[in-house]
Amino acid sequence: MRVSLPAAAMMTSLVVTSLLVTSLRGALTSSSNTEVKLGVILPYKDLKPWVMPKVLPAIRYAIETVNKRGWLPGKRLVVHTADSQCSETEGPLAAIDMYHKGTANVFLGPACNYAIAPVARFSHRWGIPVLTAGAFVRAFHDKSEYKMLTRILGTYDKSGHFFISLFKEFGWQQAGLLFYERLGPNAGKTECFFAMEGVYEGLKTTFGKTPWIEKFDQRNPETNYKTILQEVPVKARSKCRCFVVLLGGGCGGGGWVCGGIEEEE
Repeated sequence: MRVSLPAAAMMTSLVVTSLLVTSLRGALTSSSNTEVKLGVILPYKDLKPWVMPKVLPAIRYAIETVNKRGWLPGKRLVVHTADSQCSETEGPLAAIDMYHKGTANVFLGPACNYAIAPVARFSHRWGIPVLTAGAFVRAFHDKSEYKMLTRILGTYDKSGHFFISLFKEFGWQQAGLLFYERLGPNAGKTECFFAMEGVYEGLKTTFGKTPWIEKFDQRNPETNYKTILQEVPVKARSKCRCFVVLLGGGCGGGGWVCGGIEEEE
C-alpha cells in the first residue's frame, strides 16, 4: 500500500524526475554500468525546507517512476545519502567520500550556500553534475567557476527583478534596505545579506543610484531599532516615491519582508 505524498513532495518529485532524465540520459547511455547512483547530500536536521526527511520521499518516488517507466533504458537508479549538516566542512567531505567510493554519478545537493560552493567547484573535475534546490546567491551564476551546477528554483537575483519591476511601475528610484547581519569578526554572512545582495545590485544597476543600507544584529540587546527606523525617511527619501524593504527574522527560516511607502511633501 503506497502512502500518498503531500502536494509539495509530489511537485518536487516531478521536478526531480524531469531533471534526472534530462541530465543523465545523454551522459550514461554509452556506459556499461547498469546502476545510476544518486548522491543526496542534505542536512538531516534544519529549519530550511530541504531537510532530508522532507525531500527523500519525493526523490524515492521520482526514482521509482523512472525505473518503472523505463525512461533510462537498461539503467536502474539507486540512492545514497549523507548529512551535509549545512556545513562548509561536512558537506564537501560527504561529496569527497562519495566520489572516492564511486557512489555518485550525480549529486542532489548540497543546498546550503557554504556547503555547496566547494562541491560545485570540484564537480567539474570529477565529471559529476550537481542539482540543487538551494544556491540562491548571485555568485553561483558564474559558470566559469560552477560549470556543472544546475539550480532548480528562483535565485535571490529574481527578487531584485521583482523590485525593479515594482519601482518602474510606480516611478520610484531610491530605496532603503534594512537587514539582519551578524556583526563582529569572523561572523560570516547571513541569508539576509545574500537575499538583499540581489535586490541591491539590481536596483543600483538599473537606476544608477546606490541604495541606502543599514545592518542590524538582532542578537544584540543594545540594537536601537527606533533610531534605525527614524533614519529611514532621511536617508531613503527622494523626489520620487520611495519603497523601503525591511528584511529580518532570520531570513533562512521564517524570515519576513515588509514595505513602506514614503512620498516627498
